[in-house]
Amino acid sequence: MYTIFALASVAGFAVSTKLVLKHHDDCCSWRTERKVNPIAVLGVAFYSCLLSVGTIAFVGGVPLVGTVALALAGAGVGASACLTVVQALGIHRWCPWCLASAVLSLVAALSLLAALGV
Repeated sequence: MYTIFALASVAGFAVSTKLVLKHHDDCCSWRTERKVNPIAVLGVAFYSCLLSVGTIAFVGGVPLVGTVALALAGAGVGASACLTVVQALGIHRWCPWCLASAVLSLVAALSLLAALGV
């Protein structure tokens, strides 16, 4: 399970980094006045923290760290769900990179749940 968790976290980090470095006009034209997508920056920070805390939970087996990792993963899934609703109902455009990040955060959270036996 750790391998799935780590791969999903690293892939999510890569997707978020891509969105920070390259403006994606096709689906994110609502933010054309900005040079950097602040939500993508939060994604980079989220996946970095998730991978770090999750790795400590897997390797160290510390229950409190596992709880923190699960809370972080849950927050990421919740944020992704909210942003997906915004895409559907607010801006009426779908960003494939944002949807990929949402799926990756869900995969990371589910693999973390399975590995920690919750």
